[in-house]
Amino acid sequence: MQHSLRTIARALCCLLAVPTLAVAQRMPPLPDISKDVAEAKATLALPVVQKAMKYIESKQGDPKELIDTWVGLCNAAGPSGDEIYRSTHVKKLFQIYGLEDVHIDGALNVIGVRPGKGGGPKVVLNAHEDQIAIFSKDQPIEAFVADGRVWCPGAGDDLIGIVQMITILEAMNASNMETKGDVWFVTLTGEETDFRGGRHFARSNYPHHIDWAKGDVVMQFHGQGGGGATTGSTPLINDAKLWFFTPFERQIKGQEGSDRRWRSHGVDALAKAIIGIREQLTDPTRDCLRCADVSERAQFYVNMAMVQGMPVRNTPGSEAWVRLDLRSETKAGMERAHSEIMRVATEACQGIEGCRFQLEVMSRLGLETEISGWDKVNNRGARMAAATSQVLYGNPGLIDPTRGCGDCQGTYMEGLPSMSFRGDIVDYGKGKFERSSKYSQYGGLESPVRMRTSGHHATQSQQIVTLWAAAKHGLLFTATYAGVADKGM
Repeated sequence: MQHSLRTIARALCCLLAVPTLAVAQRMPPLPDISKDVAEAKATLALPVVQKAMKYIESKQGDPKELIDTWVGLCNAAGPSGDEIYRSTHVKKLFQIYGLEDVHIDGALNVIGVRPGKGGGPKVVLNAHEDQIAIFSKDQPIEAFVADGRVWCPGAGDDLIGIVQMITILEAMNASNMETKGDVWFVTLTGEETDFRGGRHFARSNYPHHIDWAKGDVVMQFHGQGGGGATTGSTPLINDAKLWFFTPFERQIKGQEGSDRRWRSHGVDALAKAIIGIREQLTDPTRDCLRCADVSERAQFYVNMAMVQGMPVRNTPGSEAWVRLDLRSETKAGMERAHSEIMRVATEACQGIEGCRFQLEVMSRLGLETEISGWDKVNNRGARMAAATSQVLYGNPGLIDPTRGCGDCQGTYMEGLPSMSFRGDIVDYGKGKFERSSKYSQYGGLESPVRMRTSGHHATQSQQIVTLWAAAKHGLLFTATYAGVADKGM
């Protein structure tokens, strides 16, 4: 009976502790994009733009050269935080394709410029070049192509984005397209870790080179396209460790000899905390901080993936820790996450002699993403991303200010807003395309194979057919936004 009462009481406690508060995420109404649609239609009708589009169509028919470029990027390893091999490789590609002022900056970002004729805003196209650091850059990757996919770490996150930019660059060169505004091609580092590439790029170029207040726009490729854009950043992120400490002595007070009863210690406390966090604090529904098709999201999200105890097998573990990935849409949600973790840790220490704990926050990202005077929905870049998707694929146009990209977070933190092309279009060429949202969060074809393999792992792969929608979307966007200087062939 006592056991049953304790169980009921514990269940009630857990129900009270679970972060059930959720905030409805309602999409704001789409602004009037009729003028933007008309502008995009007029641009698409230009002979030089038609020629550029036909070039991309020709690559769809024979993509070998672009696939070779993709595989070459894969094999020039670029683990996050140590991207120099890949940066050097990208620099060479940018130089081969005729960009000017090509250089590797202080954060290992690669920047190249295709100068305009003047009279138009700058368009900064970018993708992140780093991959999750799952092994040393000295480990050969040996990417390969099979089943219509490129297989390598980072193939779809985000080397496909670099290939999409190169496709646009090739199309502009092949059609001799001249724009009014400069078009920048940029690969950013550190997206998978601390967003240092995006932050450094913004600090280095805003507002003296790139200024959103003067109409310049920053747009990222992340594999997807054809639908519009996400214009926000990312949730608040805390990279944290929960440490447990217990006395390391093995002696029993008042007795001689070692303590062979192996009393409870740090590893035991950690085990109890892991179970408590998993059962009490983990959102029982989907990972809704990453869901685009739900009306509500959890107040916070916590993931545990790295655990370590004392590196000694035959002694009580006097210390142990778990690495925590904490995310929330709001500061209040993050504060709640900290409070709940501390409560679970306190409970885990109960009954363990001398148990103490420490919640260590190693990094905080997303401290502030609001920029005075910047409208995340009704700005020309967002409207044009929505308009060009409508012209190409008949979409109503997506402008989602609640989500963004990692590099968007970095630039936002330094006062420079940026956006990311999104969409669920798979373009097969010659006017044939389909929407494949059933396989994706924001868009892009994700097959059952892709869903079984981790996007942040050595098993990552990406379907080759997903190249084209974002490339065409980005080409029309760039030509329309920067302005076409030479409207002939």
